[in-house]
Amino acid sequence: MQAVNSSKRNFILLILAIFVGVFSLSGYFAQSVKADVYTQPASQLGDLNSKRPGFTGVPVVKTESDGQQYVEFDFVQPNLTSKTIELYYQTDNSNGYSYVSDFSTNTIQTNQNWQVVHYKIRSSYFGFKIDTADSSLQMRVVFSGATGIFNWNNIGTYYSPYFNPTTPVTGISITTPNQSLFPLIPQNLNVSADLQSVDNIWSKFTDSNTGKATANVTPTNTTDKVNWSLSSNTSQLTLPSDTSSWFNQQNNNVSNGKAQTQFYLPVGLNLATNTDSNSYGFPVTLTAKAGQATNKQTLDLGGLKAINTDSDTVTQKGLGSVVASAIDTNSVTNLIQTLNATLKKSTSGTLQYNWVYWDPSNSSDTKSGYTSKQNLTNASDLTNSFPNRFNNQSNFIQYVEDQTAAGKSVAIQFRIYDSANSKNAITTSNRAALTIKPITAQLTQVPTAFNFGSIPVAAAANGSNGQAVSAVTTNDNQIKIQNANRNWSLTASYTPFTNQSGNTLQTILAVGLAGKTTNLSQSATSVASGNSQTSANYDQNVTASLQFSKNNTAANIKTDSPYTAKVTWNLTNNTPKLSSASN
Repeated sequence: MQAVNSSKRNFILLILAIFVGVFSLSGYFAQSVKADVYTQPASQLGDLNSKRPGFTGVPVVKTESDGQQYVEFDFVQPNLTSKTIELYYQTDNSNGYSYVSDFSTNTIQTNQNWQVVHYKIRSSYFGFKIDTADSSLQMRVVFSGATGIFNWNNIGTYYSPYFNPTTPVTGISITTPNQSLFPLIPQNLNVSADLQSVDNIWSKFTDSNTGKATANVTPTNTTDKVNWSLSSNTSQLTLPSDTSSWFNQQNNNVSNGKAQTQFYLPVGLNLATNTDSNSYGFPVTLTAKAGQATNKQTLDLGGLKAINTDSDTVTQKGLGSVVASAIDTNSVTNLIQTLNATLKKSTSGTLQYNWVYWDPSNSSDTKSGYTSKQNLTNASDLTNSFPNRFNNQSNFIQYVEDQTAAGKSVAIQFRIYDSANSKNAITTSNRAALTIKPITAQLTQVPTAFNFGSIPVAAAANGSNGQAVSAVTTNDNQIKIQNANRNWSLTASYTPFTNQSGNTLQTILAVGLAGKTTNLSQSATSVASGNSQTSANYDQNVTASLQFSKNNTAANIKTDSPYTAKVTWNLTNNTPKLSSASN
């Protein structure tokens, strides 16, 4: 080690940047630094009342408004007539010591001939920049010779506490302003109509709260940093294993017990279709980890649930109301308010929106609705005039019902635009599956049998003189139809009356239903119909009468076994003519 000039022996301040474990003691300090400059256990803190010299606490490294980095500390010492400071330092690539004469002091407390002095030294004069993340950084004060009123030879060497003493996190929790997250797209981007060419686009909306999170940690003065990550909870959404680049503060220092971050999401994540009617988009896990403490929060990407409904609900409530119930209202309203505030700063436009859908057979063929509302202010504006007509689909509801009946689902998505740049979306929801189950009339009961009893051969022969034989009426002779307030028709047909020997009778079977009598034949014959004015529960008694043809003769009628016929009832649902649903 280089010898200290004897004329500068009054007060020597040593700052040691020790990188423990990187170099051996003998190898690193052999040429220029004594073995006694290694970091040591901190000396007893100074105490002004007891007139005990020493550091009062941990030295602090600060970067001030001038961009310069400073080292500051308080030291208890006797009154001095002169002060000089020398620094011993070591970095990754240099070691030695340098003489420092440019520093400031300020006496902040006194007790007779003792004082607490605040030292402030520009770190650039030490020959290297202080690494505030180095938890082994330590300062040393050495007193030698006699100055003023006190013999410093009797005091010796003092070591400060480490600059960054480790204070581990014991607890951590995450708070976010919204449940749902949305990608935000810079407006200077040339975004294609269906957004499929966009990947890994970060937002210019840096003041947006749509992708913000706060980690609340204890203790509040922890030295641990918070690391953030995002992972997927569903096979429908694949995220990269490393999402650190999505966070503007991936490795957060904690300030006053909080570490805040903001993250931006690739637009390409919203190309998948959500099929879960319980989740506002795709569930993702936001993880904050500090030291050994970890907290996770489940959020949703896209803000739109899958919609599984039926034509009755759509007719009663309107498709707009049904879709509105699938939107994360709070998150979307906050999103819209953020975008409005941003637009006021950057453009003269206002927010407008559009709904689009994809045919199940072609997920890249986007169809647009005829809806575009300016001055979008909250989530309800998105569905107040939900389009019942889209390009190429004059009856969107019927189209979705047909796809649902075929076992397929249509995907829908809303997009929000700046009216000053309406070709490019600012943000989008996820795609969400939409199914509308057609509610059809159901035939639930038909007569079990028409019993005409025993008929004399003479009565059945020669047309029975035009007389009809009525069937015995029972409680089982009923027609029951559920959801009868649809467009439907009921037909009936019957097979010839035949006995076990195969002999047949020529007959005319007539049924009476809801005040209307209809003669049946071997072909399907309409006996009743319904529409939207029909009662939802159709419950009617059925009567039956039988006449015999003149072609029957007594000689042809066999009495060795009963004659029976089979009646077939068939309910057909016609294409529903649903009204255009709206709120």
